[in-house]
Amino acid sequence: MDSNDLIQFAACLTRAHSKEDCQHQISHELARWNEAESCDIFYREGGDTLVLKASTLAPEYRNRLKLGRGVGLVGLALQQELPTFIAKDAQLDPNFAKYPGIDHDNVEALAILPMFDEVSQVFGVVVVRWNRAQEFSEDRMNSISESITVASSLLRGFSAAYHAGADTNRLGALNEVSKTITKSPYLEEILQLLVHLTAQQFNYRVCTVRLLDEKRGELVLRATQAPAKAYQKKRAIALGESIAGRAIAENRSIIVRDVRVEEDYIGHDLAVEQGLRSMICVPLMVQG
Repeated sequence: MDSNDLIQFAACLTRAHSKEDCQHQISHELARWNEAESCDIFYREGGDTLVLKASTLAPEYRNRLKLGRGVGLVGLALQQELPTFIAKDAQLDPNFAKYPGIDHDNVEALAILPMFDEVSQVFGVVVVRWNRAQEFSEDRMNSISESITVASSLLRGFSAAYHAGADTNRLGALNEVSKTITKSPYLEEILQLLVHLTAQQFNYRVCTVRLLDEKRGELVLRATQAPAKAYQKKRAIALGESIAGRAIAENRSIIVRDVRVEEDYIGHDLAVEQGLRSMICVPLMVQG
């Protein structure tokens, strides 16, 4: 999956106004990316119960369709924690289960994949359907699995931001987002996507991420949703320099009430031009 594909997934986050909307957007994006007719997203609730959270086939069944332990191919994917690919005649599989009220008559091929959280626990299952037989080569299966991995990271990131954003402690919200993105295998890409999410979710004027160049001892700008080109071209910051450099050097979050009068802030003129005042800097720490 290249950066253009990730940008398409990013659009899901920037359009979403709630967890449910995010799940809906991502289910459609997964169907589009995998050239499939439909896609369902199930979340694990209450042990091994799976609850439909998004469906391009039957959205009216969201939160109404619930599967018990081991029911159908979806339940088996949860139990076994392994993907299942059926290239043709999916409805002839002995574990294929039809859901009352949902039309499955045209389903020919299936991909059913578990979604894992940051500690490798299954938190849901994705079902991708095709109405024509498919050829599931190793490359094709890897591509489908990759799309689910990205979707899982985005769903977790949005959920962390959404739950934390419901509280008044927005600094804690940023910490929750940082925990999610630093554990993603697509770190820089996810950073670019989530600056848009974070800015939108918390109504921030500008959100940026800098990554540490350990050899040079500098924080280099890697992601921002700021439209101003001058902001996108801001220079690297040495450790201990400016607010961001201090946050990393001291390994703590720093809040600045007014950057226009803060001596350590770099770019006072740009801050005035863009109407910026307060700022939060939160260090991102990669574990392991």
